[in-house]
Amino acid sequence: MFSSVVAFYYAHKAIVRPEEINYIPYVPIYILLGATAIIRLAACLVVFTLGTQILASFIVFCRRRDDYTKSSPYDQVRC
Repeated sequence: MFSSVVAFYYAHKAIVRPEEINYIPYVPIYILLGATAIIRLAACLVVFTLGTQILASFIVFCRRRDDYTKSSPYDQVRC
């Protein structure tokens, strides 16, 4: 209800005196800081996840052939 009253107020003002409209939306600083912190934390988490996955892939890709043939469960023999 409140938002429709505000919308009708500015619509009426635009029709009657369009040169006097000076509505500037205000966002409280704590909302901006909170949103910025959440976005930065999410970006850091994405970078960390991608970095660890790339490092793990690089380590697996660069192993010597005998390292991964020895560790294969099909090649292990019970004594």
